[in-house]
Amino acid sequence: MQREQFQIGVTIKYDNIIGDVQFVGDDYITFCVSERPSHCEHSLFPTCKVAMLVYTHQWKDCELVVNNNTAEDSTLSAYKSQMYRPLDTQ
Repeated sequence: MQREQFQIGVTIKYDNIIGDVQFVGDDYITFCVSERPSHCEHSLFPTCKVAMLVYTHQWKDCELVVNNNTAEDSTLSAYKSQMYRPLDTQ
């Protein structure tokens, strides 16, 4: 991908990881790979985000995701709990 294609909010795929671009700079971009509710009572933000940093020499390995069907790409969405294990996540 080229610098002009990276815009905040655009969904990209890098190294089989899909996320939304959060920051675009001259030397690197970041994209959000995980976002969960914050459980810290003193947090300034309602969610906790994990971002991946991608340097300019790695931009060629990024792909624009047009149809963002995360159910197909997420390994967690394919997980099913085992019978008789009610504490497993569904």
